[in-house]
Amino acid sequence: MLGRSAGCKAVNALCILGLVLSFGTSLVLATNGQTSTGQTSSESEDTDQDEAIRLVRNPPVIDNALVTAIHESARMADLISILDETLLMPHELLIQLAADEGPLFDPASNEIRIPDAFIEEIADRFSAADHVEQDDLLLLVEDVMLHTLIHEIGHALVANYGIPVLGREEDAVDALATLLLIEFYEDGHEVALSAAEMFAMESEDSDTIEEADFRGEHSLDAQRYYATLCHVHGSSPEDFPDLLDLDDGESADSLAEVSDRCVSEYELLSENWFSLLDPHLQ
Repeated sequence: MLGRSAGCKAVNALCILGLVLSFGTSLVLATNGQTSTGQTSSESEDTDQDEAIRLVRNPPVIDNALVTAIHESARMADLISILDETLLMPHELLIQLAADEGPLFDPASNEIRIPDAFIEEIADRFSAADHVEQDDLLLLVEDVMLHTLIHEIGHALVANYGIPVLGREEDAVDALATLLLIEFYEDGHEVALSAAEMFAMESEDSDTIEEADFRGEHSLDAQRYYATLCHVHGSSPEDFPDLLDLDDGESADSLAEVSDRCVSEYELLSENWFSLLDPHLQ
């Protein structure tokens, strides 16, 4: 997993379109009031902050090397830059690290909030996994953060664009996060699979499922895990032929049927989401 790089897929037409279009907005990395050019935000005359997706790197509140590394993550900044150059936001969208609550999107303030405790939780879960090499830990935590970030941006897009959602919004933006990672981000399949692994680990927190679990706004963690696997497989079944094999003796015909469904589901997902987003890619 080491050596993976961030960036936009050169063969992706929508990604190329997003990178060459300019909406008069620019990414502002606010680190103690500084932009990515080193100017203070008040000194940066070319930045229209009213229409920017802006990552606010508040000082970490947890003394943890991985938390600090995530605050300084170039991969996260690259992803936000791609989205900022691709999406026309009608209002400034702030992404607050070291927030008091979250991860969540607050429509009242048009802010995404991600607390350091969540970053630490991701790190703790992967650190406890027997199969995870410590050298890969930062990469895995970044992966989950990228998926979480796009998930919350998905809520922001629904709110800012007035996108109709039939069914659970949480499921819709889960799917959008996987879709945008696959279509816009180098090694996005692997990033999505890391997020799926996080869902799988969260699903092991309880040995039983209570009735109240079915009333939550999210699908069950195990469902989120399998839905992500389905979308990754469906996007490229030849590259992930065994992803749906549960090792439970399922017949080849049954697996082929699930595979076909995942391919169709991903095609429909892609077509519908990009149709909804197309008016905002100008």
